[in-house]
Amino acid sequence: LDDAMAAAGAHGLRAELGRGGTLPPGYQNAVDYLNADDAFRRAEYEQARTLYNRVIARVPEFAPAYFRRLLVEAQAAPSEQRLARAVAGATGRRGGLLAADSLLLDGYAILLRQGDGRGALALFRQARDAAPGEPHVRFVLGAFHFYLRPLFGTHLDSARVEFHAVLDLEPRFAPAIANLVAIAHQAGDDREARRL
Repeated sequence: LDDAMAAAGAHGLRAELGRGGTLPPGYQNAVDYLNADDAFRRAEYEQARTLYNRVIARVPEFAPAYFRRLLVEAQAAPSEQRLARAVAGATGRRGGLLAADSLLLDGYAILLRQGDGRGALALFRQARDAAPGEPHVRFVLGAFHFYLRPLFGTHLDSARVEFHAVLDLEPRFAPAIANLVAIAHQAGDDREARRL
């Protein structure tokens, strides 16, 4: 355990285990999984995708890696086909997912398969209510508000609130910072954009 903490980072290991999450079996798999999560938080999507894919290739039954890869795909210049493949991979393997992650997965699934944005939003909000202290949960809800607000009538202020909640939980969460900078630019608030 000490070696895993040193290699993958004590913070990441404590956060994953503290939230009730699980790690894939095997030292290298656990290290790759934690490093993938860290890469996602730094907005290094290709690195995160590569590491999650390694874990999936070695431990194909480990559902959390499929779900986390879906989060990467949703941020890394997503195409409908790529997202659909990621959702299909994740929905086929639900064992080991936390309740909030299952709700997020269901939200992505109905959004992509049925175009039901209001249903997805309701599920994303349920996930937030179930796990308000999880940065990735708050981030998904913020991203929905930010990117899909014109289609489903949500508000930019809702995105701002969720992204700030992410930073309250994890101040260096790069994807949330990037979106807050974009929101500040859209609002013409250059001072806030520079502060972020």
